[in-house]
Amino acid sequence: MSLGLKSLGSYPLSRFCNFVWWAMVRNLEGEQEVAKLKARLWMPPAGVIPTEGPWSPEAEMSAFSGLRAALGGQ
Repeated sequence: MSLGLKSLGSYPLSRFCNFVWWAMVRNLEGEQEVAKLKARLWMPPAGVIPTEGPWSPEAEMSAFSGLRAALGGQ
């Protein structure tokens, strides 16, 4: 394989994931572009309404309620 790497299938999952992340961000310029990529990766696909996980309505309401409580709201 190029760059003197072994076959990617021979690496542990964590090392493989690190390689994939490196390949995704290696040509980005600055932390702002990395932040944009992270935001795009965390968004649900267009047209999909999540029913569980961090983007579900319940999780979002819980997060907003926690923020309101932290800011002294009721």
